[in-house]
Amino acid sequence: MSARWDGGSCYCQNDCECMDEVGDDDGYTVTRDSAVAALPVECGPTPDSPYRHVCAAPVNYNGDTEYDYELDQAVSCDEAMAHFTSSDEHLAGKDFSSAFSCPAEAYQVKFVVNVVAAECCGTGASACWADYSHVCADPSSWTPSTVYLPDDGTTCDQIMDYYTQDGQALLNDDFSSVFDCGGKNVEVVETVNAVAEKCCGASGTSTCVSAPFVTGVLTLSGITAEATEASKGVLRFAIADVAGVERDTVTIIGVASARRRRLQTGVVVDYVIETADSAASILAALDAAAADPSLVDTAIAAVDTASVFAGATTEGITTTVAESAPPTPAPVSQATPSDGGGNGGADAASAGIIGGAVAGVAVIAAIAVGAYVYMRRAKDSADSAPMAEVEVLGTITGAVESGVLKDAVPVPSAPPLMPPPPPTGRNFCSACGAPVQGPFCSACGARA
Repeated sequence: MSARWDGGSCYCQNDCECMDEVGDDDGYTVTRDSAVAALPVECGPTPDSPYRHVCAAPVNYNGDTEYDYELDQAVSCDEAMAHFTSSDEHLAGKDFSSAFSCPAEAYQVKFVVNVVAAECCGTGASACWADYSHVCADPSSWTPSTVYLPDDGTTCDQIMDYYTQDGQALLNDDFSSVFDCGGKNVEVVETVNAVAEKCCGASGTSTCVSAPFVTGVLTLSGITAEATEASKGVLRFAIADVAGVERDTVTIIGVASARRRRLQTGVVVDYVIETADSAASILAALDAAAADPSLVDTAIAAVDTASVFAGATTEGITTTVAESAPPTPAPVSQATPSDGGGNGGADAASAGIIGGAVAGVAVIAAIAVGAYVYMRRAKDSADSAPMAEVEVLGTITGAVESGVLKDAVPVPSAPPLMPPPPPTGRNFCSACGAPVQGPFCSACGARA
C-alpha cells in the first residue's frame, strides 16, 4: 500500500492508475511494504493485457511501449503481439493471458518471446528466459550474450534455447543448477562441451569434462630462469595458495627462459594441479588471478622467505583442464649399459655416428697405405726417383653396416685420389719412364 500526501490531504493509493503521479514535485508518496506483498507499478493503460505473460513478471508488461525490432516504423507492443499470435505466425495459438511455460517450446517461439520481452517488459526478463549457467564447470563464467554463431549473431543463450527444444539433444535438461553428465549419451556430452567452449569464459570448461588436472603457465619478469629453477618450491606453494588447494597437489613441471618460447623477456613456469574433480573452484580462483596478476605476486611474497623473487613481477597466468597430467621433462640421460637406462635410441645413434667415423678413418688410412706402397715400389724400382708428397684431396662418406662400406659416394668437391704420374727428367726415358744410361733407353730403345 502507499499513501500520497499533497500538502493538504492524504489519501490511500492502492490502484495501479494512481501510481502515474509518483515523482511529481507537488506531493510525496509514502510506502509501507509490510502491509502488502508488492506495491502497484507505474503501469500503462493495459494492466490486464492478454499478452502480459510474455514477461517473466507479468506486471512489467506495457502494451503501449513502442516495439521496433527490425521494423522501419515502430508499433505498440500490443500490436506486435497481436501480429505474432495471429494465424501462420510463430506464436499462433499460444496463450499469454496466464502463465506460459517455455522449456519444451520450439526455438522460434522462444526467440520471438525473448525479443518481445526485451522491448515490452521493462526489465527485459522474458517468460522464456532460462538459466544455462551450469553448462560451465564454473557457472560464474557463463556469458549469455557472447556471440556463438558469428554469421547470424546467435548468442549463447539463444543457442541453448535451440538445443533445449523438442527434437534436440538437450530437451528437458535443466542447467539452472548442477548438471550431472553421468549416464548421459555422447550427443548430450558433445553438445554441452561445444557450447561451453565458446560460452564459458576464457577457459571454456564444460561441466561434462572430467578434469582431474588443471595445467597452466605462469609468466614472470625480473628474474632469471636459473634463479627460478633453484627456488621453484616457492612458486609451487604460491600457486597452490592462489588456487586454494593443498600444496602437495601442485607440481612444477618446467622452468624456461621466455626467449625459448619466442616471448620477449622473463621466465615461463609450467605447472600442473591435481584437482580431484574440483576443477571448477580452482579455475575460478586462477581466472581471478589471470585478471589480477598481483594476486600471484602477493602469494609469492608470503612464502618467499629468502626474497629470491623480490624483484620479480607476475606478467600472467593461464589455465586449462586435462584428463591426464602432462609428462615431466626428463633430465639429460646419464644411463649406463648396466642399468638398462632409457636412452637406447640416442645411444644407438651415437654408436652409429662413432662407427661411421671410425670406418671413414679406416678408409682414409687404407688409401694412405696404398699410396705409400705404390711410392715404395716406385722407389724400389728406381733408387734415384724423388719422393712424392701425397695430399688427401677428399674422403668417402657413406653408411657402414656389418663392416661393409655401403652406398659410398665421393664428396662432390674432392676428386678421387689418383696415383702420381710417372716421373720425367733427363735421367729417365721420356717415352716409358724407365731409368736410362746413355743416349738410348735400354727398355724401349727410344732416344732418351
